[in-house]
Amino acid sequence: LSIRRQRQMCIRDRSNLINDKTLNPKKLNEILENLLNKTTKNQHEIYLAQAKILINQKDYSASEKKIKKALEIQPEWTEALFVEANLAFLDNDYAHAKQLLTNENVSKAYAEQVLYKELLAQTLIKTSDFEEVEPIYQWLINQASPKNEYYMALALTQLKLKKEDSAKKILQMLTEKEKTVWQSAAYFYLAQIEEKHQNLSKAIALYDKVVEGELTFDAGISSVNLLVASEKYSLADEHLQLLLSHFPNHRSRLALMRASLFNLQNQPEKSFKIVSDSIEKLPDDQHLLYAQALLALSL
Repeated sequence: LSIRRQRQMCIRDRSNLINDKTLNPKKLNEILENLLNKTTKNQHEIYLAQAKILINQKDYSASEKKIKKALEIQPEWTEALFVEANLAFLDNDYAHAKQLLTNENVSKAYAEQVLYKELLAQTLIKTSDFEEVEPIYQWLINQASPKNEYYMALALTQLKLKKEDSAKKILQMLTEKEKTVWQSAAYFYLAQIEEKHQNLSKAIALYDKVVEGELTFDAGISSVNLLVASEKYSLADEHLQLLLSHFPNHRSRLALMRASLFNLQNQPEKSFKIVSDSIEKLPDDQHLLYAQALLALSL
């Protein structure tokens, strides 16, 4: 093949190369570097491809350099600006991410794209622009699926905007779904609302319904704290022992909470035993050792 023909094939096949799962990132980068050496045309697209590969490898600094090279060639290239916004978000530079995402050309080019809307909403949450976030999640609910994640995000946004009644309606709707992490999360935030209004019994009942997802442990701790505040010490201890059976990695914290609970009931011997038993399993835990020393002094 002529050199010209080779170059044409290289440029035509670059997107296929990026999507080829049989090539490892290092080999793919080598191919793209060779492309850069073989042609002066469409180099901005090669730089962008390299940037995307580097993002997947979590090498954000190197990716940013490639994006800057692409934008030096095509300063208003919306696809590159969008990738740069992603990088800014990943680098916790939310102000810069917002600036890029609200760029007139970018917002126009991606106006109907779900990924763009999601990133914009997450960025605006980080910059506390909740008034602007609400209509974005409304749009996502109307346009995209599955919707539970967007309903939850909208409810939390409304809570930030002090639109409690609207948020409660959405959360209540999510509790009526089949048993999912979204149902549990909805119970958690409904419990927080009840706790805020000092409806402790309702809050405890709702926290106890959080049985799935990453909020389960926090819900259990919140329930224990409210039981202690209500002087329901026996129930609080039952909750703590149940939490320990499900979350053994939190043994130190839970043991200290149980010890504190029995201290409140003027049972320092019981507290000492709980801490000492836990030290047998966690002999180097400084928090437990310090608590044991204090209890020993008190005894």
